[in-house]
Amino acid sequence: MADRHEEAAPADTTAPMDRGQESMPKLPVPALNDTLDRYLASVKPLLDGQPDRWEHTQRVVEAFRTGEGLGLQKQLEERAATSKTSWLIDWWNEYAYFSNRESVCFYVNYGFGFRQDPRGAQLDWLTRAASIATGMLDFRDLIRGRTLEPDAMRGQPFCMSQYDHLFNACRFPAMPLDHTESYDYDANQHVAVVCRGRFYTFDTVHEDGRRLSTMEILAQLHRVYNHATTNSSNPICDHDAAFGVLSAEHRDTWTEKRARLLAAHPDNAAELARLESAVFLICLDESRPETDAEFSRACWHGDGINRYYDKCFQLLVFANGRCGFSGEHSLVDGTTTSRLCRTALEKSEREDLPLGDAAVKTALARVPAMPEPTAIVLRLNDTVRADIREARATWEREAAAHEVSVMRYTRYGKNRMKQFGVSPDAFVQMAIQLAYYRMHGVCRPTYESAATRRFRYGRTETARSVNDKSLAWVKTMHEPDLAYSVKAGLLREAVALHSRNTALAVNGQGVDRHLLGFRMLLADAAKATGEAATMPAIFTDPTYAYSTHWYLSTSQITDSAVVAYAWGEVVPEGYGYAYMVHDDFVYANICSKGMRSDEMHRSLVAALDDMCELLEEAQHEQEAVKQLTERFERMNHSAATSDGSSHANGTNTTMDTTKKQQQQQSMAALAKPAQEVTSTSASTVSVTNKSK
Repeated sequence: MADRHEEAAPADTTAPMDRGQESMPKLPVPALNDTLDRYLASVKPLLDGQPDRWEHTQRVVEAFRTGEGLGLQKQLEERAATSKTSWLIDWWNEYAYFSNRESVCFYVNYGFGFRQDPRGAQLDWLTRAASIATGMLDFRDLIRGRTLEPDAMRGQPFCMSQYDHLFNACRFPAMPLDHTESYDYDANQHVAVVCRGRFYTFDTVHEDGRRLSTMEILAQLHRVYNHATTNSSNPICDHDAAFGVLSAEHRDTWTEKRARLLAAHPDNAAELARLESAVFLICLDESRPETDAEFSRACWHGDGINRYYDKCFQLLVFANGRCGFSGEHSLVDGTTTSRLCRTALEKSEREDLPLGDAAVKTALARVPAMPEPTAIVLRLNDTVRADIREARATWEREAAAHEVSVMRYTRYGKNRMKQFGVSPDAFVQMAIQLAYYRMHGVCRPTYESAATRRFRYGRTETARSVNDKSLAWVKTMHEPDLAYSVKAGLLREAVALHSRNTALAVNGQGVDRHLLGFRMLLADAAKATGEAATMPAIFTDPTYAYSTHWYLSTSQITDSAVVAYAWGEVVPEGYGYAYMVHDDFVYANICSKGMRSDEMHRSLVAALDDMCELLEEAQHEQEAVKQLTERFERMNHSAATSDGSSHANGTNTTMDTTKKQQQQQSMAALAKPAQEVTSTSASTVSVTNKSK
């Protein structure tokens, strides 16, 4: 069972991939007082204008601080001390993924869209698929041999445990908790391929152990495509037999339907196991996504037929040569899979490949004889076919209900943000806050994923994006008479505070995982006694539930290989914000279910426009003040010199005095707006949908 992480650190610490892993620090347990102080600071702006509720939240937090929290903190520290890996990892996998009963297709998995190959249309789509697949198999060999260099940032190695679940893995539906199985590499050298809803497998090694070459993989892909599209006995596009869509169902529903699928014939379990144990799945899609939104949707959820959403990952290949990636999220995060994608893509782009139909035919003619790919044949009865039809209808309703809007903002990007002296990620987070506030008139709980892989078995922590500075700033953006310098100052404070909070989260000092640990301790104790868990008032307080109801679920992965990035919202009235901040542009995929994603797109564009203009105008104000100050200093110096001469000659200085008074009045008038710091916490503003 791959979700069991209580195991010793790797024995062979001399292998490159295991370098630094044994000495990697464990995820810390933050101090109780620090977490509670940060929790209060994070919820205060969410309770703006609700003093009674704020006072109640303060009371229950203080009661927890001096009461039940002390004992729970001690228990959590003891768990951390005795854990060989992480006090959190098994709880997190259970809470965030395996207990989640929603469709993994729409609400858990994520998609990447790859950049175009520089060879363009000359490169056949199946040739590109074979080449990228070769790069991914090369990557697997590095993991298998423990020769993959560890991920690191500023010389600090990251935990590499997620890579052990990257290949040959599959999620399984079960009640009440799903689980993930990882399969032995040596015993399972086959890849799976799906085309028109039909699944196949073929081995990636010869009988003597040699890996298939790119051209040999290409030959197998051609065989799969030809069989799936031309074989007269094949039910082409028979949606009643396209069982992959079952994996998109609600997890309880899929659990029941999978049991019926396996019971329909004695051979079905073994046939399905070939897919579940495969290295990965290659999806040959005959669609041709062109627009950003089409490409985003194709990589996020596809057509429902040509997918198996429980597979560890799926290499997506489209008939127009575009390619992408769909990742099952339960044990592996995007920071891990993006390296796989980038490495495979770079290798493919360097590989000498046949270009054009004639060259491909010539190359294929030289490929030696190999065993044919083998179709995965499931025997279906009427009940299972009805299950598949129902799953297909459910999938179509979900896909139609979702709105996807893709922003590719090219006015500026990371370079300009750095020129402003702000963190690019925090800057975009504030743009998201402003865009939401303008649409909805309020700031609501916002989740940003922060990687904690500098710790053993670290995954993520929440960086809570709403803070008191961000609330004050978004309100001032509706005050036209306030000086640019004041608004810019508040923006910089909001950005700086979010950067500090993100740094705390990355270093294991966030709020949400610590509080989750307390809840899981109580839940485990209740399970042991067979009684219902009794939660302290801090967790039954409506503020806690509200503050973890992520109206905005956001995450950034910026990688040169990835040009599209998508996943769904996590609450019905929320947005899924997948974004990238490149040197000269910002990308955002905004997904929601009836929350006007296109309007949010326009609001985000307007926010980025206004923030750039705000900081530029503030710089102009500062420059104007500087120039005027220097001018007045020169005039004062000249006047002082003249005044000394006048006194020496007995001349009247009334005119010089008048000039000094005018200078002082001008300086005061210029400085006055920047000194008028208004109280915004109780101000009432009108909601506008500003766009440009």
